[in-house]
Amino acid sequence: GCVAWLFEPQGVISARAEGQEPDDLALIAIEVGAEDVQISDGVLEITADPKNLEELRRALEASKAHIISSEDLMQPKTSVALDEKGALQSLRLLDRLESLDDVQRVFFNADIPDEVMEKFEG
Repeated sequence: GCVAWLFEPQGVISARAEGQEPDDLALIAIEVGAEDVQISDGVLEITADPKNLEELRRALEASKAHIISSEDLMQPKTSVALDEKGALQSLRLLDRLESLDDVQRVFFNADIPDEVMEKFEG
């Protein structure tokens, strides 16, 4: 909890527009209280206040959208760019933290370059 001030709670829903226009679903989401809607390849990434997440999910389901995921996240307010060495150390630490039985979720604010992610995963 000592670094909680670096993050803000946010609800995120990923939904697929099946049989209708993604823009129509985006308008429905905005009417219900979505803060932001991004559309990519027919998939909507909707962000909202976590308090409105369930109401938003129900409205999308009633509109025949296929909900891919719906979750509460802690979004970083700022991010920290890491060099390759720092990024690899951070990724190893995250991997160890996530493997602990008592740890349910880990959020971090590091900006890790794609080539370092590929190197770590490989």
